[in-house]
Amino acid sequence: MRDAKALGLIQNTVSDSIFPRISNEETAKAAWDILQEEYRGSEKVRTVKLQTIRKEFEQISMRVEERLDDFLTRFTNVINQLKTYGEDVTNQRVVQKILISLSSRYDPIVSVIEETKDMEKLSLQEAITSIKTFDQKLEKRNEASTMERADQSFNISSNQQQSQKQKKKKKGGKPNFAPKPQQQQQSGNSQHGSKSTCRTCAKSHQGKCWFEGKPKCTNCSRFGHTKEQCRTQGNQNQNYRLVFAHQEEDGEVFGDQAVKIYDDRSFNNLVAKVKMQPNRSFPLSLHYWNTQALKVEEVNSSWLWHKRLGHLNFQSVKTLQSREMVYGLPTIEEIEGVCSSCMKGKQHRGEFPMEGAWRATKPLELIHTDLCGPMKTESLAGNKYFITFIDDFSRMPWVYFLRLKSEAFTVFQKFKAMVERQTDLEIKKIRSNRDGEYTSAEFEDYCSNLGIEMQTTCPYTPQQNGVVERKNRTIVEMAKSLLHEKNLPYKFWGESVNIAVYILNRYPTRALEDMTPFEAFSK
Repeated sequence: MRDAKALGLIQNTVSDSIFPRISNEETAKAAWDILQEEYRGSEKVRTVKLQTIRKEFEQISMRVEERLDDFLTRFTNVINQLKTYGEDVTNQRVVQKILISLSSRYDPIVSVIEETKDMEKLSLQEAITSIKTFDQKLEKRNEASTMERADQSFNISSNQQQSQKQKKKKKGGKPNFAPKPQQQQQSGNSQHGSKSTCRTCAKSHQGKCWFEGKPKCTNCSRFGHTKEQCRTQGNQNQNYRLVFAHQEEDGEVFGDQAVKIYDDRSFNNLVAKVKMQPNRSFPLSLHYWNTQALKVEEVNSSWLWHKRLGHLNFQSVKTLQSREMVYGLPTIEEIEGVCSSCMKGKQHRGEFPMEGAWRATKPLELIHTDLCGPMKTESLAGNKYFITFIDDFSRMPWVYFLRLKSEAFTVFQKFKAMVERQTDLEIKKIRSNRDGEYTSAEFEDYCSNLGIEMQTTCPYTPQQNGVVERKNRTIVEMAKSLLHEKNLPYKFWGESVNIAVYILNRYPTRALEDMTPFEAFSK
C-alpha cells in the first residue's frame, strides 16, 4: 500500500514529457532509479557534466545588450548547478568572478568595490546590492539626458517657426540675409569644437555617447531595453493613429503654450489639448478601457433602507418611520418580492415533522442508543463515557459506563442478554448514529447473524435519533443539578447519572398516557 502511494506521488509530480518513461514501472523504487539514473547519472556522467558547468562558469560574462537582472539570474543558475554536482565554490571566488564578468559600463563601481571593500569578507549579496544601486543611478542619468535632448530639439523647432513667420511678414520687401537658425546653431557649436556623427545613436554630438553599451530595441528604435521588453510591442499593427499637432496657415504648431492632438489627418476630432509644463514638456496620458455594457436601474428607497438597516424586515422599518423613532427616514412601502441576500443569509433547515414518526407496538421492537462523552473529569471508577439504551415502546432508558468507546460492543451484548432474559422477547431493531462504535465490522456482523436490523441516521442529522439525543441532554442536566445542589465535585458524575436515570424511569412523559416508563415496560 505504501509503495503504491509513493509510486502515485512520483507519477503525479513529474511533467507530461517525463511520465511515459516511468508509466510502466510497478514499484516506486524502479521509477525512482530511472529518474535518478537519467538526471543524476553515474559517477562518470556526473564528472562530465561538472566539467561542462565549470567551463561555463569560467567563460560566463555579461553581454553588451543584456540587462543586469538577466545576467545575475544566469550567473546564479550556474553557481547552483555547480553546488548541485558537489563543487565547493567559495564566496570569495564567486564575488571575484561576478566583478570581472560585468560589462565595461560597470567599471567605476567595480573599481570602488575593489578599493574600498575587503574581498575576503565581502559577501555576494553586498556586492550585488552595490552593483544594482549603481545601475539604477545610470538609468536615472540616461533619462535626464534624454529629457535635455528633447528640450534642445524643441528649441530648434521653435526657432524655425519664428523664422518662417518673419519670412511671411517680410514677403515682398527687402531680402532677409539673416542666417538660418540651424546655421547659427552650427556656427555657435563650431566655437566649442567640431561634432561628428555617433556610431551608436547616429546623431552628432561631442564626447562619449550616453547610449554606448546599452541595448537598442528593434521595435521602437530606443535604447535601454530589448524587443522582448518593449512596452509598445503589440501596438504596431493598430490602425488607430494620433496626429500630435495641427498647423494652420496662420497658426503655430505649439500655440498658447499648448499642443493640440487629433485622431487623424482630417483635423476634425480633437482628442486632447496638452499644456506645456514648467520643464517645457507636454505630458500626455491616455487610458484605454475595455468595452462595457452598463445597466441603469432605479433604486427604490424602501429597498435601500432595508439594506442600510442590516436587511431589517419591512414591518419593523415601517414601525421606525410611522412612530418617528428615527429622524429623516422617508416613507417606507412594503414591497412584494424577496431580497436575494436575505435568502442566502437567513435560510435555515426546516423542522422535522413529528406526526409521521413511527412508534413500536411492544417492548424491544426498537431500541434507541447513543454514546455521550468524553467527560472532562473521570468518574470514581475511571470512566469517561456513558451509553444509553431506550426502548421505543415504553421510553424506558438504561445507562452503562465506559472507559473507552471501543467497549460499546461488549456493553451492548450485556444489555441484550439482560433485557431479553427479563422479558422473554428479542431485540428486532436498533437505531443509532454513524459513530465508529456502531459501524464497526464486529458490531455489524453480530447484528447480522442474530437478524437485528441496524438503522443509522443520515450524516449531520442528529434529529433522526432525537429520542436518545434529547434523553441524554435531560440526564446530563439533571445530574449536574444534583451535584450543584449538594456542592459535590464533578468526579461523582457517574453516581449522579445513575440516580438521574433511576428517577427518570419513574417520571411521567408525554410519549405515554397515564403511566411511567418503568410501568409501561414491566406491564
